[in-house]
Amino acid sequence: MTNRKLESREIGLDLGLLLFKNFLDTDYLHYGLFTDGLQPKITNIPVAQENYAQMLISMIPMNVKSILDVGCGSGRFAHTLIEKGYSVDCVSPESILTDYAEELLKNKSKIVKCPFQNYESKKRYDLVLFSESFQYIPIKSAVSNAIHHLHQNGYILISDFFKTDAPGKSPLGGGHSLKNWEGLYSEYPLELKLSKDITNETAFTIDVANQLSQNLLHPIWKLILQSLNQRYPRILKLLKWKFNPKLNKIEYKYFSGENNGDSFRKYKRYMVYLFQKV
Repeated sequence: MTNRKLESREIGLDLGLLLFKNFLDTDYLHYGLFTDGLQPKITNIPVAQENYAQMLISMIPMNVKSILDVGCGSGRFAHTLIEKGYSVDCVSPESILTDYAEELLKNKSKIVKCPFQNYESKKRYDLVLFSESFQYIPIKSAVSNAIHHLHQNGYILISDFFKTDAPGKSPLGGGHSLKNWEGLYSEYPLELKLSKDITNETAFTIDVANQLSQNLLHPIWKLILQSLNQRYPRILKLLKWKFNPKLNKIEYKYFSGENNGDSFRKYKRYMVYLFQKV
């Protein structure tokens, strides 16, 4: 891997993989789908993530055989698709996660390491999949390049959250504007075959993350600061002076309790779309 600056979201995903793999025995990294009364507890995350995976698979049209997985993460969902009999290739930026996916998939899938907007292949697919990767790619680049790599009458399946126009400041980052997106896709040679709102079922994932933050990560964070203050008070004072805005942002974003399921339901809309190229 080349030397490069790691982005905060990439670090978060890498840490998420370590947590899920070592403590929950899963390497799925997507949101969970909490259905049928499944309680929002961290021990239920693997079940909820499997619910999500099966929901997404159920939305793949019957005639699809080849899939391009954009932003494949750990590669676990691509692996699941391959086990279901699909031919799957992946494109994902260079990262620790992508290295993990290569090791997991081995020779079962071709993985191209580059941003999707720079991806170019002569191969065409029955379906291009964006599972929680759509938000990281400029909309026009994502849609145009997906259409370019589809067979005629091929499909685009998008599963991701979008920003709403709700008033107030959201403690939750990420996502394209839902209003902008739904006003834009009609400009492309695409027919909307399916649209499903799964915001409520996925929002419980944020509740679980908030529980983990409040009950484990925040106490650890406070212990670290307390220890630094006792042993190296001058260094801590210097760090607070230099990085105070960032430290305050961490406190608000991760430890204020504002980052919860209710905030997600207000400021985000988790949508699944299936389009067909026409």
